[in-house]
Amino acid sequence: MIYTNFTNIKAKVRLPVKDKLTTFKKVYSNAVSQSSLITYSNVYLDKAAAINRNKGKSCIYKWINKVNNKAYIGSSLDLGRRFMEYYSYSRISNEKRKFPMYNALLNYGYSGFKLEIL
Repeated sequence: MIYTNFTNIKAKVRLPVKDKLTTFKKVYSNAVSQSSLITYSNVYLDKAAAINRNKGKSCIYKWINKVNNKAYIGSSLDLGRRFMEYYSYSRISNEKRKFPMYNALLNYGYSGFKLEIL
């Protein structure tokens, strides 16, 4: 996912090969450190808004666990679709998919997280 963002930066900047990775790190770290554009304080109650507002949008997002303040940062080309995957119990509870974020959602529940669109 992050590689896709790097490809977009590379196409716009057109730097020599040795400088491409350095520029990517600067742009990515600046994007993460900025304040969020949208914050959903209760992910369980804001489910419909999170999916509908972000359909077809390409973004970086951050899940923050309210209990232990651990965060997961991800990106998607279609954020509404990605959120529908997160809200699908059959998808996150599938034994074949052992992603840490899915396990955290199952352990703490949706109301235990805050979601930020960066």
